[in-house]
Amino acid sequence: MKTGIKIDLPSIKLQRMEIFKRGIEQSILALQSNAAAAPYPKAKAVDYSTLDERYFLTVEQGWIAPPHSLVNAWFEQFKSTFPEYGSDSSLAVLLGIHSNGASRRIREYRNGEKPIPYGIWRKFLVITGRVPQEIYPVFGVFDTKED
Repeated sequence: MKTGIKIDLPSIKLQRMEIFKRGIEQSILALQSNAAAAPYPKAKAVDYSTLDERYFLTVEQGWIAPPHSLVNAWFEQFKSTFPEYGSDSSLAVLLGIHSNGASRRIREYRNGEKPIPYGIWRKFLVITGRVPQEIYPVFGVFDTKED
């Protein structure tokens, strides 16, 4: 006589929805933690009265690339505040630059050889609390409903 063990599992679609909901819950906790981040002083090398508000906007709102002097000052402030990101290569990884020559790319933005791309700048502004993190609406959870 053959006996087996039967394990009842929810459908893949139900499992997927549960993972989706847990991910949202984790995101809420991360946002709440972000709201409690420690305050830090202004960078001494920056004249805040001259900052153009467009450096903080989204592309759709009219963003313009900041001058390299601002990029350099704020990158240096961050690197000196957080020693684990004290090198251009570690800052590059934090900002999502994983290619060969990543530290060189950071130096290019800092010294004005190339303007800093929007996505990298925006991520830096978010992680330094200078702009809020964007939250995108979910219009629906696709591929989970039977035809």
